[in-house]
Amino acid sequence: MAVRRHAARLATVCALLGGLVALGATPALAAGDSVRVRSAGSFTAGGSAGSVSIEVRKRSDGCVLLRTALGLRLAGLRADQVSAQVNVGGRWFPVPLSGARGSAATSATSPLKPRLCKGKSITVRYRVAFAAEVPGGRLAVSGAASDALGRALGRGAVASRVVGARATPSPTPKPSKKPSPTPSAVATEVRAGAADPSLAAGQGAGAVSNAAEEESSGGSVVMFFGIAMVAVGILLIVLLFRRSRADKEPADPGHVPLPRNPGGTT
Repeated sequence: MAVRRHAARLATVCALLGGLVALGATPALAAGDSVRVRSAGSFTAGGSAGSVSIEVRKRSDGCVLLRTALGLRLAGLRADQVSAQVNVGGRWFPVPLSGARGSAATSATSPLKPRLCKGKSITVRYRVAFAAEVPGGRLAVSGAASDALGRALGRGAVASRVVGARATPSPTPKPSKKPSPTPSAVATEVRAGAADPSLAAGQGAGAVSNAAEEESSGGSVVMFFGIAMVAVGILLIVLLFRRSRADKEPADPGHVPLPRNPGGTT
């Protein structure tokens, strides 16, 4: 009986110790590698690329060769509407994307120094750009880390947003203006309608000049005739003046005038 009691007590103590060991070991098993994703707050469809980074910290024992991949989820998104680049050694390289409607994911890539050991971390940077026709909406950005054999190390996600490109308002149609007539049309209209005012003015000026010439020629004849009449008048005046002086001169004293006939006698 005493042996059985001691055996039962020993089994109970062992069970309690086993439970305490299991409880103490649970946090250590839960503490694994961590993956943290950071992303730009918003992306503009048709705009410049935005930044995304994946930080992987190894907390478990050993070392691995790190590989990361980027995932995007957006309603209505197609893989051919988004482009991604990864930074390797300070240089940007394009990364192919694939996926179904509403999602796209990059292929797994390795950093320049992919070796990751316990207590260390590696950050892989990406650039993501969306085409102009991508609809706006809530964007889920995820990052996955794995080793060279494809075994998963961890996963992380963050929320962002895509701002759809604004539709350019179509310009309001302006009323079409009547085309101005060409010079040939103007010439045709002038020939078909009334005479050209400038031509009429020229003809009127020519008529006035001809009338003026005729008037000036007639005036010159009249002027010459008047001058001749004036000269004749002056000549007559001179002759009359001389005649009147001759009549007023006294008779010669030695000359006896002949008696005039007094008239008839009876």
